[in-house]
Amino acid sequence: MRALDNGGPGTPGACNVHNPGCDFNDDIIAHGAAFWCGLVLAYLGRSDDTAP
Repeated sequence: MRALDNGGPGTPGACNVHNPGCDFNDDIIAHGAAFWCGLVLAYLGRSDDTAP
């Protein structure tokens, strides 16, 4: 499984996502979505320019 990294140990907000102290970095949402879209397109044998 691929995870979107929120920082390493000792970094503020870097803890398990189900922890109340987790501060998810909203700036990485677009990067994560692009990663998953690219992964699916690669699996389907399509490139970005053929996506609807």
